[in-house]
Formats: sequence, structure tokens, C-alpha cells
Amino acid sequence: MVFGKRRDPVKLAFKTLAALRHMHLRLSNMMSRIEGRRQYLLEKAVQLEEMNHHILAGRYVEEASRLEALMDRVGSMALVVEKVILALETNIEMRRLKDGLKDIIEIVEQLKKLPEATIPELAIAIHEVEANVRELAEIDLGGLEPSITQLAPSQNAVELLKEAKEIAQKRLSTTLTPP
Repeated sequence: MVFGKRRDPVKLAFKTLAALRHMHLRLSNMMSRIEGRRQYLLEKAVQLEEMNHHILAGRYVEEASRLEALMDRVGSMALVVEKVILALETNIEMRRLKDGLKDIIEIVEQLKKLPEATIPELAIAIHEVEANVRELAEIDLGGLEPSITQLAPSQNAVELLKEAKEIAQKRLSTTLTPP
């Protein structure tokens, strides 16, 4: 990226969020289609059982149970995607908080310059607001001056990705067998 232009992390985060939401919607649609097919197979199995076609009815039930297992896997994927969406939305909101705190600090600095700021009660209130905002900036933002958010993985993101990887490996290692 020596000669490339610098990418805006917020814009990239919103594009990623839109793609994740689209993926979650597709997974939800897939789950509903699988559920519909599963219901159809079970209804057909009941009809075949009533017509004394026990072997064919049993095969329909087996296929329905395979579809249920597939639906569980897709549901797990949807949950992981939802967790990632929530984590990304949280990061975007933290970025907004950083920008807001920077503006509030500037406003408080301007308030301190007003002649009315010499009134003792108002000066104490301004000082309390300034102290609280600076403390919040130091605690949540890691410093006094808000900086550009880096999209490096945080500890929570790393743990989330490990959990998602474990779920995916567990699901892939199991075979689609009837319960």
C-alpha cells in the first residue's frame, strides 16, 4: 500500500457491516427454505405411513432429520454472523463516541473562555464537566486525544473468531446422521 490511497476505516466498516447483514439475511432465508422442505417431507412421511408404505416413509423421516441437522448448522453460522455484526456495530459506535468526546472537550474549552465562567458556581460546574469528559476520554479511549480507530483485532474480536472457528470445526467434523 505504498502507492495506494489510504482507505477510510469507517467507510470500510460500514461496507463490511452491510455485507454481514446481507449474509445474515441470506442465512435466515436459507433456514426458512430448509424448514419448509423439512415440513413437507414430514407431511409426506405421514401420508405414506397412512398408506402403509413404511419403508418409504422411514426414508422421508431420515431425510427430514438430515435437513434438521443442516438447519442447526446454518443456524449456528447465523448466530456467529450476528455476533460479528454486533461487535462491528459496537466498534462503530465507539468511534462515534471518540469523535463526540473530542467535540465536547473543545466546547468546554470555549466555555471556560467566556466571561461568565468566572462566576464561582458556573466555574465549578464547568470544571466538573471538563473533569468527567477528560476522565471518560482517558478510560474508554486510551488517551486524552481521540485518534483514528485502527481496525486491528481486539481481544474480544480474537476470542469471538476463535469461538466461531471452534464451532465451524465442530460442525464440519460431525456427519449428517439421523438422531
